[in-house]
Amino acid sequence: MPPKAKSRYGVNSVNIAMRMLKVVSDFRRPVLLSEVARELHVSPGKVHRYFVSLLDAGVIAKQPETGKYELGAFALHVGLSALEQIDAVRFASEGLPGFRDDVALMVLLAVWSEVGPVVIRIEETKDRVKMNVRVGSVLPVATSAIGRVFMSYLPAKQADALVRKERRQHKAVATMALDEIKAGVIRDRASRIDSFGLPGVAVLAAPILDHQDSPAAVVAVLSLSDVDDLAIGDGTYHSLMKFAHQIGSRLGNRASALALEKAAATPPKARRRRSS
Repeated sequence: MPPKAKSRYGVNSVNIAMRMLKVVSDFRRPVLLSEVARELHVSPGKVHRYFVSLLDAGVIAKQPETGKYELGAFALHVGLSALEQIDAVRFASEGLPGFRDDVALMVLLAVWSEVGPVVIRIEETKDRVKMNVRVGSVLPVATSAIGRVFMSYLPAKQADALVRKERRQHKAVATMALDEIKAGVIRDRASRIDSFGLPGVAVLAAPILDHQDSPAAVVAVLSLSDVDDLAIGDGTYHSLMKFAHQIGSRLGNRASALALEKAAATPPKARRRRSS
């Protein structure tokens, strides 16, 4: 006979304490004990009894001057440890094939390294765009869409040395108004250029931001310009933003989570295709 499935037994008091802790976290500001009680529809006395234990454990802390409660040092330690264990590349890589199928275009994933942006994943379509970029390719910072996203979102000291090197080596880069380029990328939350030195190839790239608003990776879409020019604001752009926000939200990025909530209430836009 097959073994009987084990019943799941839990400790109810732990479940209640976790619900209270979630309320404190969701307020995103110091909160009164009475506010927690009202949110959970329980008596303030019950909340107080649990809060005594949570205070002793360092999960919450009480502000002596206001009497309000906030997350304690131990809760913050647990949260940061969880974030550090999250593999941004794994999350993005898992979703990349589905994203490719959604936009029906070639997609790339890149991360930052000491030598610049490095392509770590490529998902191709049957209509392959011929290019010289492969997994492991290092991309220029100032003249690639992916590089410009990293340049715009990373702290200046991380990208400046490579940008200065490119300015010395290429006259075209030396004359670029890079501050204006960065401002445009931040404004659009994306970079769109004709890239890889191939006429007629359009590239649109967007950052995947982590809990510190730092680019954990950059995802890009490639197309022949006469098929889809990947304009900012078009359907493919919105699909790219959605994918970047989905991964960013899983990494704890608050802005990404809010963007998903807003997008959920907005009717989707049809992706525009241009005939060749």
